[in-house]
Amino acid sequence: MRTPVFLYIVAALWFLLSAHGSALGTDRSGTTQPSAARSATMPLAPLTLPADKQLKVMPITQAGSVEEALRFSKDEKIILEDVNDGDSQLDTSALNVLLRRAEMLPEGTGTFEEAERPNPKDFWREPQRYRGRFVQVEGLYAGRTTPWTENVTPSRWWGKRDVWMVELYEPKTEKIIIVFLTRKPPPGLARGRPLRFAGIFYKVVTLPEDPETGDSSKTHEHPVIVVKTLFHRQSAVRFPSWALAAIVVVVAMMLTAFMMLRRKVARQRAAARREYTPLRLDEAAGEDVPDGQKVDDELVRQIESYRLERRSEDADDT
Repeated sequence: MRTPVFLYIVAALWFLLSAHGSALGTDRSGTTQPSAARSATMPLAPLTLPADKQLKVMPITQAGSVEEALRFSKDEKIILEDVNDGDSQLDTSALNVLLRRAEMLPEGTGTFEEAERPNPKDFWREPQRYRGRFVQVEGLYAGRTTPWTENVTPSRWWGKRDVWMVELYEPKTEKIIIVFLTRKPPPGLARGRPLRFAGIFYKVVTLPEDPETGDSSKTHEHPVIVVKTLFHRQSAVRFPSWALAAIVVVVAMMLTAFMMLRRKVARQRAAARREYTPLRLDEAAGEDVPDGQKVDDELVRQIESYRLERRSEDADDT
């Protein structure tokens, strides 16, 4: 039996349609895929990691001591050793490492006792020597605080946490020190306000002058220190309000007592001057004089001698 011709025609049409569908990119599921030429011209979508490949940020827990907080791991030490001084780079893995370690420092001003107090000039002279060390610095607020969170690249050391940058004027060197804070700066900061802090030394960075306040073609080197928080210099030792009030009251009472005593002594001296009458010798009276009012014999002789001299002078004048 011979195959009908129309079956050959149907088979040929099916073959042609299948080939044409493959050229259009139609798969067996019926989903059309973009051609190679089209995909090459399309913008790339943002890279999104699978859930199990997301950035894992290391935990930050407060350490019990400064030594524990600055116990750098092997990887952290390698990162710090790769830091270069004198360039304009601020946001590196080393900054993230130090931000995390600064946040781990114990709370309060008690840590100041454990901080080194080097000559600020040494930060410029030997920055590599102080890298990663806990130092204490005092200075004056230079009048500028900049939110820095958007400039920090997230990493497993720090993640996406808030950071602030503060400029501090160092009086001994008359230069600016850059301070990165992991906590919000204290309220009430005013230009020239004395501040103190203890933090981790990072590096010396070279930056141009602010075009609004100086010549942007000039550059300056600034030490960079990573800190948990700043303290007003005079607030390192605080007295309760009741103690201050008590001190004021005590001082006022002491001043009042002193003034009253002074007036009393003045009145007594004035009364003594009014009551004083010089002793006069009365030979004719012959009265007994109490022992307490007797006149010294030598004084009597001197008076008699003086009287005789006056009488002689009067006689000569006559």
